[in-house]
Amino acid sequence: MNACFEAVGLVARPLAHGDGPAFAAFGESVAGYGEGYYGLDGQELRSRGARHWLLTPRRPRLLALGLFDARGAIAGVLEVIVHHTMPDEWCVVLLLLRPEMRGRGTGEAVYRAFEAWAVSQGARSFLLAVVDSNPRALAFWSRLGFVRVATKPMTLGRRTHDGQVLVRIVCPRRREELAAYLPQPVGQRQAVTSPA
Repeated sequence: MNACFEAVGLVARPLAHGDGPAFAAFGESVAGYGEGYYGLDGQELRSRGARHWLLTPRRPRLLALGLFDARGAIAGVLEVIVHHTMPDEWCVVLLLLRPEMRGRGTGEAVYRAFEAWAVSQGARSFLLAVVDSNPRALAFWSRLGFVRVATKPMTLGRRTHDGQVLVRIVCPRRREELAAYLPQPVGQRQAVTSPA
């Protein structure tokens, strides 16, 4: 499969059925994440992750990328929804790295490479949500230029968390579009697109 982008020795490409063994090893390394945020033990998380990313039919707007190291091992996953709530808005659902790769600038390098690639594919803004119980993630995304636009409860697996919705705008016209879009009642929002 073709690479979407590369960063710090990692190659990002869509996860595929054949990635099962590499995904299982990755799942072992991040089992604590599933227990803390989803209320799932390691086996449940690996099973759900495999079904979600490797075995289910591809959903047209969901992009699940594996971040592969030089040995072919999965060092992380990046899941995004393309054209989430507005045209050209990409929602970062998950950026998760193996524990030994955290705190060394890898996540920032991966995100910046991803953003540059996504902009080349037409992305104009990015959206994500962070649980309040993860201040390191909130600080990470804030350093990358994301700003809080809302708070909301988030249900992840068996757990509900308070969360922050963050946005990063890479196209100046998107600011005007969001200013018209966000005040609309949730569930009734209509996309607002500026003329080109």
